Amino acid sequence: MKKAVVDAENLSMFKDKNHFALFGLTPSFRIAPDDLDPIYRKLNQQFHPDRMTRGNSREKLEATLATAQINEAYETLKNPLKRGHYLLKCLDSDTDVPQEKTIKDADLLLEALEQQEALSLAKTTQDIEPLLKQAQDKKSRTLLTIEKAFDEKDFSQARLNLYRYRYYEKLVNDATAQLNKISEKLKDHASTA
Repeated sequence: MKKAVVDAENLSMFKDKNHFALFGLTPSFRIAPDDLDPIYRKLNQQFHPDRMTRGNSREKLEATLATAQINEAYETLKNPLKRGHYLLKCLDSDTDVPQEKTIKDADLLLEALEQQEALSLAKTTQDIEPLLKQAQDKKSRTLLTIEKAFDEKDFSQARLNLYRYRYYEKLVNDATAQLNKISEKLKDHASTA
């Protein structure tokens, strides 16, 4: 009888490993998502439950759990917002704040109200595109600020800017969705004309 491709010794590497260690990375905010893909594919290929065709039910369960951990780590590390909050948990012992919690940032709140109002009043692509570009620029600048805060181990600034990043990401998504609705209306109007 052939031995299972994934053995218990290999699966033990998943116990007590954080997402960074699982991918062989030093905990850092600066990760190129493209660098994660080959590691993800290799891990998935090596530990996928389908490779356990000859394994017993315990080994198959462990392979399934390992694959779930690989997938969770990949999804967390490739997303800047999730990666930032996860990194705070790893590096900052004072981090018990859920990432969905709002902050008391009067400037951001005022900006958010103004931008959402401008977006709700925008009816054409010419109205929306500058709002989208501005939100994308602020999102990019905030990402650099988060990187700098983590480099300097200024976790309060990292946390604050992660909340700002979340807002800009939402604004980009809202503006993009509104542009898509307008495009669909134009296509529908053109096809009926």
